[in-house]
Amino acid sequence: MGTHGASGKGKLEKYLLGSNAYRTVHQTHADVITIRTITDKIKFDNVVVPIDATKDTTQKVAEAEKIASVFGSTLHLIAVSSFLDEFATSQTKLERQIRLIAENLTKKGFEVKTKILRHENVADEVMGYAKSQKADLVLILTRGENKIKELTLGSNARRVISESQIPVISFHPKG
Repeated sequence: MGTHGASGKGKLEKYLLGSNAYRTVHQTHADVITIRTITDKIKFDNVVVPIDATKDTTQKVAEAEKIASVFGSTLHLIAVSSFLDEFATSQTKLERQIRLIAENLTKKGFEVKTKILRHENVADEVMGYAKSQKADLVLILTRGENKIKELTLGSNARRVISESQIPVISFHPKG
């Protein structure tokens, strides 16, 4: 399924009500590509795949493999942690996770780049990295975050879907 970003809402209104794209992603069980702007040609040469220490990350990596196989994409695996994230997941575990995934993808013949970043605003860092690498696509896995946290702070997935100038494919975890 595809959707395009809508503009015209103010930041507060978009924050409180959510973007049309985010509501579409959130309410459907299908995977969704969100494209805010169309360029001359849609290509997926550089694909950013944010990695975390959860078991669901493997599903996102499997989808990244499919895309890279078809389009010959370079996969940019990034791990972004904030100070608070590091209380729940050790930096060492995150570094190990990204290294193992990169090794596995490289053995399969994929071109892979890795980067570990620390930033208090994970969504901003994902979007900033994607822009700096001239990425054509960002892959994210949406999952039910804590409802209170999402309401008060907004989820990282929600912000990337709503604000990224680069197309985003949102996958729902299976099972």
